[in-house]
Amino acid sequence: MRLSPGIQFMLISTLAFSVMNVCVKALGRIPALEIMFCRVVISMGITLVGIWRAGISPLGQNRLWLLVRGASGALALWLYFVTLKHLPLATAVAIQYMSPLFGVALAPFFIGEQMRARQWLYFLVSFAGVFMLQQFEGNMPPLYLALGIASALLTGLGTNAIRRSRETEHPLVVMLYLPLFAVPASAPWALGGWVAPVGWEWALLAATGIFTQLNQYYTTRALQAEPLARVTYLNYLGLIYAVGLGYLVFGEPISLGGFGSMCLIAAGVLLNLLEGRRKVER
Repeated sequence: MRLSPGIQFMLISTLAFSVMNVCVKALGRIPALEIMFCRVVISMGITLVGIWRAGISPLGQNRLWLLVRGASGALALWLYFVTLKHLPLATAVAIQYMSPLFGVALAPFFIGEQMRARQWLYFLVSFAGVFMLQQFEGNMPPLYLALGIASALLTGLGTNAIRRSRETEHPLVVMLYLPLFAVPASAPWALGGWVAPVGWEWALLAATGIFTQLNQYYTTRALQAEPLARVTYLNYLGLIYAVGLGYLVFGEPISLGGFGSMCLIAAGVLLNLLEGRRKVER
C-alpha cells in the first residue's frame, strides 16, 4: 500500500517530534521558558531564510487564522515544555496526544470537516489506550495534568487554523507566526532568569530547535494536504516512540499494562487510517 504525501509528511513529523522530546527532557537544568525561547529563535531564523529564498511575503493573506495559529501554538508549546519537564516522557506525550480529539471536535465549527461514526469509535479506542497508559505509567500531579490538557486543547485549535489557511498560505508563512508570538512573549522571562548552558546542553538546545522546525514543517504540510481525520491519528505513533525512548534514555520502566495500552493505541490508529483511506477513495 503506497502512502499518500500527507501520511508520509506526518510520519516524518512524528519522528522529529520524538527526538525533540528527548532533547527537552534531557535539559532538566534549563527552565522551560529558556528552552522555548532558544527553540523559537532558531525556528524564526530558519523560517525567515526559507521565506527569503522562496521569494514570498512573510505576512501571508489570511492573517486572522495565522494569528490564531501563532497565539495558540506559542502558548501550547510553553505548556507542553512545562509538562515534559515535570512528568515522565511517555506520560507527558500521552496527554499531548489528546490534541487530535480536540482538533477533530473543533473541526465542524471551524473548517466544516465531519467524521463518520466508526471513526469516532476508532478514536475512542486510541483515547482509551492513552487513558490506560496514563494510569499504568505513573501518577500525575493535578496541576501538570491540567496544563497538559490545556496544551492539547490549544494544539487542536492550532491544527484547525492550519487547515483553514491551507489554500492561501505557504507552509513557511504558517510556521513563522508561532515564533512571531513566542519570541517577544518568552524573551523577558527567559533572559531575565537565564541559566547558562554548558557542554552538551548547547547542542541539545540547538537540536531542540532544529527537530521542532522539522516537526512543524512536516505537520503543516500534512495538515494542508489531507483532512484532519486522516492524518492526525498518526501522531499516536509518537507515543510508542516516547515509551521506548523513555525506557532506553531515561530509565523509565514499561509495565505490562503500558505495553497493552500501546497496542490499543496502535489498533485505533491503524483502523482509522484504513477507514480514512476508504473514505477518500470513495
